[in-house]
Amino acid sequence: MNKVVRSLLFMGVLSLGLASCGKKDTPVVQPTPTPAPAPAPKPAPPVVEAHFAKAELTVALGSVASTTLEGFKGTLTQDGTVEGFKVTIEGNAITIAPEQYLPGEHTFAFKGEGKTYKLKLTLQKLPEHTEGYGVFTPSGEKVIDAKYMSKKIKPADKSITLVLMSENVDKPTAGPYIILRNVKQEKQLVTFSIETKGVKPLANGDVYFDGDVKEDVTGIRTSAEGVSPLRIFATLKNGKHLDLIVPTK
Repeated sequence: MNKVVRSLLFMGVLSLGLASCGKKDTPVVQPTPTPAPAPAPKPAPPVVEAHFAKAELTVALGSVASTTLEGFKGTLTQDGTVEGFKVTIEGNAITIAPEQYLPGEHTFAFKGEGKTYKLKLTLQKLPEHTEGYGVFTPSGEKVIDAKYMSKKIKPADKSITLVLMSENVDKPTAGPYIILRNVKQEKQLVTFSIETKGVKPLANGDVYFDGDVKEDVTGIRTSAEGVSPLRIFATLKNGKHLDLIVPTK
């Protein structure tokens, strides 16, 4: 009996051993990680064509206009010339100053690196005046309220030797007055000396003459050649601008 039991137990253990030997362990398969997407390539920066920061400029007599050719690398030069204007180029910065009174639109051309760049500039008109004589600011205000005017002309060449404009009709030389002496014209330029007495500040407090002055002036003729009255745009030593109307007949 004991032998039978032992035999059965031995057979059972043997069966379990065979079963365990016959069953293979299944390896655990790890999931393959999904690779991170490659970063999108950075777009190439847009190509910026060289261009003027200001393609259309406006300027008045006595001032300058400036702009820059942005995105330009190289040597920039003016292509041709425009009468009546002085052009200054520093790198890719351009400054234009009027030297004559040629109101209206003008086109300037510049070249560099095989390309041409065009720039428009408008020279502003001076205000219209009905007076036959006077001294005004560039914006049209009277610098002196001239109620009296006298002039002397040299008979030999009909040049103006003196023009007196005064606020005092009874005593013109008592002032306030402005005197122009030895007015000479050479093409678009007009030279003269200016003398003032008692000229008051403008209504807005702007001072054109700090006390009485005597100085030589070079101005620009803004009226047509040979037309009366002669109109002159002048700049004083203190930087103030004058718009003068001088009768020549």
